Amino acid sequence: MIEVVRDAMTIASVQRSKGGTTGAFKNDALFEWIREKCQVEEIALKVEPYHDSILARFLIKRALQSKRIGHFFFWYLRSEITASPYFRDRFAVILEAYLLGCGQSMLEGFLKQVQVVESLQKVVTDIKKIIPEKSDLPANAALKLQEMLRSISLPKDFLVPYDPRIRAGEIMVEKCKVMASKKKPLWLEFNSSDSEGASGSTIAIIFKHGDDLRQDMLVLKTMAIMDSIWQGSSLDLNLIPYGCISTGYNIGNLFHIDFGHIMGNTKRFLGVNRERVPFVLTPDFLYMMGRVGKKTSLYFKRFKEICIRAYLDLRSNSNLLITLFSLMMLTGIPELSSTDDIKYLKEALQLGKDDSSAQEHFLNQISICENQGWTVQANWWIHMVAGIK
Repeated sequence: MIEVVRDAMTIASVQRSKGGTTGAFKNDALFEWIREKCQVEEIALKVEPYHDSILARFLIKRALQSKRIGHFFFWYLRSEITASPYFRDRFAVILEAYLLGCGQSMLEGFLKQVQVVESLQKVVTDIKKIIPEKSDLPANAALKLQEMLRSISLPKDFLVPYDPRIRAGEIMVEKCKVMASKKKPLWLEFNSSDSEGASGSTIAIIFKHGDDLRQDMLVLKTMAIMDSIWQGSSLDLNLIPYGCISTGYNIGNLFHIDFGHIMGNTKRFLGVNRERVPFVLTPDFLYMMGRVGKKTSLYFKRFKEICIRAYLDLRSNSNLLITLFSLMMLTGIPELSSTDDIKYLKEALQLGKDDSSAQEHFLNQISICENQGWTVQANWWIHMVAGIK
């Protein structure tokens, strides 16, 4: 990852010396860098000695050349302005430079998106005032939300922040609801305003306030990197990382679920650790693979073989993953802020041990999940009974 930053700065330097020639770094490659490599450019900008740098100019230029890159460049910078007080002035200057040259059409698009985000932020804040975080949802929660949504004014259409290829239209108020989760995220549905979309299609968005969604973005994009590693080894695990983008401090849009705890930081209830297994592998999952009691199963054997192969592939790319997470420590994400978090990752990958020992370790983790899968079922039962998230 450090090499990627170095290459980008080298290319920017070459472009500057040649009077701004296009260079060999294609937009698709830069898009992958910005979109999938977890905001490495913001991290690199933080270690630049001055606001005006070769890297900053390079990123602004490419953001102006590509609307897709510009879209994410805008939201990443805007999010960092609110989440990183120490670097606020730097990111504000860079964002202003981009906005001065992006054109009227892009400005109007951003204005619509910001209007939607700020309006929905007010709604979810008001919802949490009448329905506190740790309380159960009242029966009329959806009606209260729908009443608030009818009172706000939203643009007729706007580009969805997490994917500028999607244009949302009118909000479908009657299908919106408050979700039974601690942070009380909003389930929102919009008509599709895309002329190429299917007739009558809808766009579902979860709008969340109160969590640092940069953490969700890190996990999702790490999964995308892992999927790329596996695909390169002809191993298709059918991952479909969904869209997620932080639109401000503790605000954001996501498509499905969140990653509130990572790097060994587990949830607790009344002082009791609710997560006692390395990962989720319940008796229900085992049953579907034909693993019942001591009964052997070819499907379960195949499952373990695939898991081991995927695990060893990640170990062979451990430097990439360690570097990525080490760089992300500069972002201020709460659960990725110390060397202990990196130590956890190294232990998970069993660095310093040979593949045979690492394989044995991972198989032992699977055995733990087999024997204690009931604890996950109990946790789910608590979710249903007490509404704990």
